[in-house]
Amino acid sequence: MTGHDVTVCAPAPDKGYLPAAVTTISQIYDQSAHPEALPRLIHLTTTGTMSGGMHPMGLEHPPDLGAAPGRGLTPPTALGSAVGDSLSYSTQAWCAGTDVLDLQKLFGVEQYVQTPTMGKTLAALQKCRG
Repeated sequence: MTGHDVTVCAPAPDKGYLPAAVTTISQIYDQSAHPEALPRLIHLTTTGTMSGGMHPMGLEHPPDLGAAPGRGLTPPTALGSAVGDSLSYSTQAWCAGTDVLDLQKLFGVEQYVQTPTMGKTLAALQKCRG
């Protein structure tokens, strides 16, 4: 992805959705108050993650986003609005010490405002990114 050094990967059945995923991730990172803190590897999945309990915990399981809402005979040009939630919940599972409400602000689900926990979330993201 241009400008953000992010890799989006997908299993073979979902590769047709990679351009839409890259477009969507680029838009999210362009609008984020802290794109430099966000994950650099994201998996495109068939369904996405809507709860931290559904995404495997730990650094060996990068955050994901789902193509399911936009699936059809031909891939869309961008993925739907649920992507921000999918990224927020799966990033929280991937990176211990992050707050899902902070992540929702960073991924554009909610309007960005500085929170008492944002510094901790940003520090955790920096550590997880290595």
